[in-house]
Amino acid sequence: MMKKEYLDVVDENDEIIGMASRKECHGSPKLKHRSVNVFVMNSLGDILLIKRANNLDTDPGKWSPAIGEHLKQSEDYETAARRGLKEELGINKVKVNQVSKISFTNAFQSEFLVNFITIYDGATNADENEVESVRWVSIKNLKKEISNDSKKFISYIDYPMKHLTEYLKNKSEL
Repeated sequence: MMKKEYLDVVDENDEIIGMASRKECHGSPKLKHRSVNVFVMNSLGDILLIKRANNLDTDPGKWSPAIGEHLKQSEDYETAARRGLKEELGINKVKVNQVSKISFTNAFQSEFLVNFITIYDGATNADENEVESVRWVSIKNLKKEISNDSKKFISYIDYPMKHLTEYLKNKSEL
């Protein structure tokens, strides 16, 4: 039997005000919780696409330009990002840079979401319980794929793509 996962519930200032089960948080937009996305890019500028496992409770079998992770109780965002990279892709000891922090609410949930990026050129060792497959793609081709068939991507694809695009644009202006 799978152990119930509990998440910190936070207020509009991202201060912990309680806790609730993952299932409760994913069923009530009133229970704001914390999560991270981590974009993995290689030195050529390609992004690692992750196909989510079919057993996941959100967007199963969909492609994502980032790994996603909920923060464990009292965990900070960067620690969760590093844990997610290691657990889901076998990527360890890399530098992660924060891209953005957003607050969003939909009919399903409410989250503070921190996006990170890392540059990585090595092999991955995907956890089959989390990740069905991975592949590298250029940003240009990724945008084209999303435009042609957005249904094969995570339901909130516009959030990470907007923040990734803004980050890369600002990076090139430096």
